[in-house]
Amino acid sequence: MSDIEILQKNWRKIAILTGTLVVIAIGSGLINSFRFTEVDRKDYTVVGDNFIKGSGFIANKLGKVKKISHVGKGGASGRESYNVYKLHGVDNTGVCNLVLSRDSEDNWFVTSADLFTDGKTLSVPIKRSEGDKWEKFKMN
Repeated sequence: MSDIEILQKNWRKIAILTGTLVVIAIGSGLINSFRFTEVDRKDYTVVGDNFIKGSGFIANKLGKVKKISHVGKGGASGRESYNVYKLHGVDNTGVCNLVLSRDSEDNWFVTSADLFTDGKTLSVPIKRSEGDKWEKFKMN
């Protein structure tokens, strides 16, 4: 018997096995872990927390951040929000000052950040999370 004939004869077993594996993967959350979650940019506190958790610079200085305390809330009424966070990392603690700005679509973005730890104030690099702004070239 050829391989194709064997597959045709056992297609029900293969389908049941494949279905069982998919159900197990969904139930364990394995498939959900591959999804990219979008940050709610309408909430400045979520954007600030996400920036701190995702900053490799902060993780390098403090170790993985285990606890974030938002002690100085800058508010969302204006175009800029000045915030202070107390951070507890695996290796060290620090205070992070974040300035968030709102764009024309009311989405918040981190525009400046500094970290105070070990008696030094360090400027945290900001990678613009807004994405590239593409401009169309016009021919005259």
